[in-house]
This record gives sequence, C-alpha cells and structure tokens, in this order.
Amino acid sequence: MATLSSFDPLSSDVIQSEAWDVIQLRRSTTDVPDGPTGLQTLALQGSWRAVAERTNAYRNAPVDDLLVGAAWHIFALTKLRQYGNAADELASLSPLDSPQYIQEGPRGPSSKVPFALRWLQAVLPFLLGKQKEAVERTYDLLEFCRLQVEKCASGPDAQPVGDSTLEEDGAPLELSELWNRRQEMVVAMLVGHHTRAREYVVALRWLGWLLDRRKGDVQLLSKIGYVQLVLGDLRAAAASFQDVIRAVAAAGPLATPADRRLVRRNQGLLLFAEQDYKGAEAAFDAVLREDPGDYIAANNKSVCRMYACNLPGAVQSLEAALQANPQSFLQETVLLNLCSMYELSSSTASTESKRRLTAWASRVGPEDFDLSIFRPA
Repeated sequence: MATLSSFDPLSSDVIQSEAWDVIQLRRSTTDVPDGPTGLQTLALQGSWRAVAERTNAYRNAPVDDLLVGAAWHIFALTKLRQYGNAADELASLSPLDSPQYIQEGPRGPSSKVPFALRWLQAVLPFLLGKQKEAVERTYDLLEFCRLQVEKCASGPDAQPVGDSTLEEDGAPLELSELWNRRQEMVVAMLVGHHTRAREYVVALRWLGWLLDRRKGDVQLLSKIGYVQLVLGDLRAAAASFQDVIRAVAAAGPLATPADRRLVRRNQGLLLFAEQDYKGAEAAFDAVLREDPGDYIAANNKSVCRMYACNLPGAVQSLEAALQANPQSFLQETVLLNLCSMYELSSSTASTESKRRLTAWASRVGPEDFDLSIFRPA
C-alpha cells in the first residue's frame, strides 16, 4: 500500500499550482495510479468522487496514514459540497490535539495531524452557514500558526507542533518558511470573511499586515485597491493602483507579463468605477490582446458593454472568448455572468444557448463545479 504519511493536500501542488485558475478537463480515472501521486492527479482534474472513494481504503491504516487519508477524504467531500458529511468525518477523529496524535521526535513532541485537517476545521463552519463560528475558528487557527512561527524562530531545539509534509529532521528554515506561509494563508482567509461581512476596515487592516511582510507585492496592493473601490474611496484606490504601477516599473525586466496585465486590469476597474465604460473596455481589450485567455479581463469587458446598454455585444464578446479558450473560461463567475445575460435577453435563442452551456459544463467541468448557477433566477 502506498503511504500517505508525507502528503498533505493543502501543502501540495493541488493548492499552490495554477490548476485552480485553469481547471484541467476531466479525464478517465481508471488509468490513474494509486497512492499520493494518483490522488494529486485526480484532484487536479477535479475527479473528487474518485478521491473520496480511494481514500476510504485508509480508514483502517496506521495513525499517520489514517490522518492524511482522512484529510484527503474530507477535502474531497468538501469539494463535492457534502459539507455535513465532511463535518461528521472530521468530528469522528476526536480533538485534533488528542494525545493519540502526538509523537516524540529529536526536538521533542510533535503532532501527526496534517495542517489540512486544521484548515478544514476552520473552513467547514463557513460552508455550513455558521459565519460567526467560522471567524472564531479562523482566528484560533491564526493563533495556532503564530505560535508555531514563534517556536521556529526560538531556535533549532524548538519543535513546532508538527507537520506531515516535512520529515521530522526538516531544516528549521524550511519549517519557518512553511509556517509563515500558512499564517499568511489564514490571514487571507480572514480578509475574505471580513470582506463578505462588509467589515472593510478590518479587511484592509489585515491586508496591510500581509503587505508589511510582502513589501511591494502587486497582488496585495491590487486587493487593497479593490476593497477601497467597494468602499467608494476612488482616490485611495487610485493611489493603491499607482503603487502597483511603481512596483512593476521598479521590477524592470523582472516584471512578468502577468504583472503588466494586472496594471491594465486595475486601470479598467478604476475607469469602470468612474463610469467610463468605454475607457474601461479599452483597458480590458488591451489585456486580451496580450493574453486572449485572461478570463478576468474578458468577463469585465462584457460587463462594461452591459453597463453601456449593449447587452447583445456583451453576450457576443463573452461567448466568443469562451469558444476560443474553453478550458481557461470554465470558471463559475464567468459562466454565471453569461447565464445572467442570457436571462436578461429573454429570447428563445438565449434559452437554447444557456441549455447548451449547461450541458457542456456538466460534461467537461470538474466535479466540484457549481451547476446551480445554471438554474433559473
């Protein structure tokens, strides 16, 4: 039996790769091997039912394999929107700080619990509609991560609670980087919680915390600008976007094409907020000339046309982009907007187009794709 003890779905390429931005179209699962590599392959192509089925075999395994197998299983149930079942599975493991999950190591006791399980413990309440509990658990997880960062910083003899993705004798620097990265992941989740709750000032405070640790990060600077746009503070948003421009310019030849596209998308958003829909469309068009697969720019371009009272043009532009780059545009937000435009059109042709779109997404989309977006409004 292939071991899972060194594998964690939230620390693998399953999360860190760009596969979640450009989903791989589903393939047959029969030729995918067993073991960690096979699970990762299934996850990247969105075959979550197969992941859930395969990880059932680890229920009676030793504790190390059981915990990581459970992490995969609960993660798969979560992706399949079986939130109640996922929460029950997690509860059956008993407290994650239980003595049965503690092991002795060269630097003292540590935990066998994968970080993925602790992450899921914070995420599931939100998915079950328990917003207050979700925020509380996320802050608890942040404190947990902070303590591990402190232990890593206190010297080579200090042992963080543990991690199933590194060997027990992993270099302290590797552990420190890992726990710092996880701490930032949790803060990013808090930003999402506070933004959804319209607690924008708190969200901005946490974004500032992240920016202090990642100076000049153009993605973070842009997110700060987005929140400021939602607040209606266009002057502050413009200043944040100007910081992005300066950071990209300072990077010189090290600036990536994606960074330059981000600058143009930010310009488009600011123009849209100023109700200059034609100017915004031109900015998004500039992005698409460089990268026709940029689904964010294509989606925003169509929205600009809709706000400019050109609904047929909005539908046409998004349909054309989808047909040219179907894999890149298999995104819930994009298809939801296209469906909404079809409903606004209220024509027989639009109804048929929506039916074909639904059938296509059902056939090729990952199993966690939310097909409810195709239901009548």
